[in-house]
Amino acid sequence: MVKEVAEAAPDILKLHVEAVELAEKRRREWEIECQEYRRAERERIRLKAADESKQALKDIIDKWGEAERIKRFFDQAEAALSEHAVEQHSELNSRLEAARSVIGQNEALNAMRSWKTPDELFTEMIKGSYWEFD
Repeated sequence: MVKEVAEAAPDILKLHVEAVELAEKRRREWEIECQEYRRAERERIRLKAADESKQALKDIIDKWGEAERIKRFFDQAEAALSEHAVEQHSELNSRLEAARSVIGQNEALNAMRSWKTPDELFTEMIKGSYWEFD
């Protein structure tokens, strides 16, 4: 039996070397697959951040347009006040002021302050995640 084990030693060593080489090859392939997956996932997140940032900006632009439309209304209404009698002028002016207070201020600039660029959103999305460390 000792003789058989001694004769098998080169074959066992060869099998061991082949197994180690195969394991290393599979590890390298796995590492490449992981790197590709991480790259693709980061790109997916980057595109999502760009889309979300763009949509948020479009929403701000819509708010701005609405605010400008409202401002024009009040400007035109104030201009039209001069066409009314003095006694109506005071009442209409009070009503315009009340209407302004109901509508509020233009929030588009405040929204712009809180808007995040695609890069800022991307950084937020990956912060503390697995993808941050690539």
